[in-house]
Amino acid sequence: MHATAITAATPLLILFLGLPSSYAHQVVVNCTWPCPVQGDVCVVTNTTVQCGPPRNSQWVLSQPTRSPIFVGEIARRLTPCVTCPFPSLPEHDAEEEVVSNNQTVIAWPPSDPKRPLDSFLSDCDEATFCEDAMCTDKIQPNGQCVSSNQCTSNRCVNGMCASSSAASSSTGDDPWATSHVSSDKSSDTTHRAIIIAVVISVVVLLALLSYVFYYLYRRKRAMAAAAAETQAAFNKDITFQYQTSSSSSQAMPLALLSSSIPQQQRQQIGPSPSSLSPTSSTRSHSSSASHQERHQPNYEVLNPSNHLDTPTRQQMQLQYQLHQQHFHAGSDLPSQHPPPPPYSP
Repeated sequence: MHATAITAATPLLILFLGLPSSYAHQVVVNCTWPCPVQGDVCVVTNTTVQCGPPRNSQWVLSQPTRSPIFVGEIARRLTPCVTCPFPSLPEHDAEEEVVSNNQTVIAWPPSDPKRPLDSFLSDCDEATFCEDAMCTDKIQPNGQCVSSNQCTSNRCVNGMCASSSAASSSTGDDPWATSHVSSDKSSDTTHRAIIIAVVISVVVLLALLSYVFYYLYRRKRAMAAAAAETQAAFNKDITFQYQTSSSSSQAMPLALLSSSIPQQQRQQIGPSPSSLSPTSSTRSHSSSASHQERHQPNYEVLNPSNHLDTPTRQQMQLQYQLHQQHFHAGSDLPSQHPPPPPYSP
């Protein structure tokens, strides 16, 4: 009995819910397509239909023959939903009412078979419809319905959802689908712009870091090269000073040797070895020869054979020979002139 009552009441319910779409009348709206102000859209509210600036969440009448579409963040399955506003607009009297340039006469509610302006038109996505203020899955074909907004095929025929093949077309010319596609494209564009900006920022940062590291590397190499040049110059200077001091030290013994002979000893040298007596000359010669044999290494050191005999060096050699002769002569004097006998009273 209850099933029979529900079956009998179904046509009345369909008539009640579809009343706005079935009984359209001519109304005047404060909109034109496009709006007089560039960038404005025809906004539908609970009281009016008029041009206004676009916002993040609003219902827009994109065409006078289509139902309003929701522009903003759409609701998903099992999330709260908001139905489309349905303002009560007075019927247009063509004989008495004058329409201005910023107004348009349209049929209200619009005749949109796929998306009728009823209590099921909401901000839910394409896979759901609004029921009890919550997005619910749409009804599959051959399921009972009271509005085309409830069906997956967007066609409710005789209280039953039609199949997709029976529908005239899918969503090719549906402004609602177009709105969602546009919203998705806009979101994708924003995401791509963000990704591109992040990639560019990372590339610029890496390039900057690479330049800094390269600059520090070049600076370090330049400092190392400068330090190496300074060290090489310092080593060269030290080597030159060492060679100069070595040459000076080789010439020092002869100079010191000539300057170390006192003037008195030079006067006491007496006549040359050639004027001495044969005996003393022979003895002095033998003593000098033996002494030269003992001191021959020192003479070779002071007079190396690889040096050139310059006048200065010859003079130094003569002074050295005189010193040697004086030394030998002094050592032989006690034997030539024995000391006097000790004094005895």
